[in-house]
Amino acid sequence: MARADLLGVQMDIYSAFSKFLAGQLVAAYDARHARNPGLEDAVALLRQWNGRMEADKAAPMLAALAFPHVRTSIAEAAAPGKGRSYETKMSSAMVEKLLRERPDGWFRDYNEMLLRVLVDTVEEGKNLYGQDVKHWRYGASLRVGIVNPVFHRVPAIGRYFDLAPVAVSGSGTTVKQSTQVLGRRCG
Repeated sequence: MARADLLGVQMDIYSAFSKFLAGQLVAAYDARHARNPGLEDAVALLRQWNGRMEADKAAPMLAALAFPHVRTSIAEAAAPGKGRSYETKMSSAMVEKLLRERPDGWFRDYNEMLLRVLVDTVEEGKNLYGQDVKHWRYGASLRVGIVNPVFHRVPAIGRYFDLAPVAVSGSGTTVKQSTQVLGRRCG
């Protein structure tokens, strides 16, 4: 494999799971023939999204905010009254399997659950990132800083060798793994 090809693979920020989740939210909205002006922009962004977790885009932010709401809904269905306290992260593969197969006994109506997730996602995003969903940026929630392990310790100049927190693309479900828990924070 050529070096350029290898670099391209390492920098891959496409999330099949997040794209799948976005499609599930849009399909639930469409299936219910819901028309909610407060959700129209979010649905339009998810509908046209290519699944790339780009720092400067709004749609990846919607998908990233929706996932914890789906996890909480699933945990609540499994253990009523304890969904919010469930701290173990469920894998995206399990969530995807449940949403693909939609087995009986978990939810009376999966589309209803997904619409609730969409409403909660947009509400949370508006509280955190502003009223206009089109102006949200995924990188606002995914900032990574890197402390230089050698030069950081040099008095007076060490901090100049650190990488201050910057918005990054990628996610925990992309080849380019980008999460908030990579290494130590600058500071």
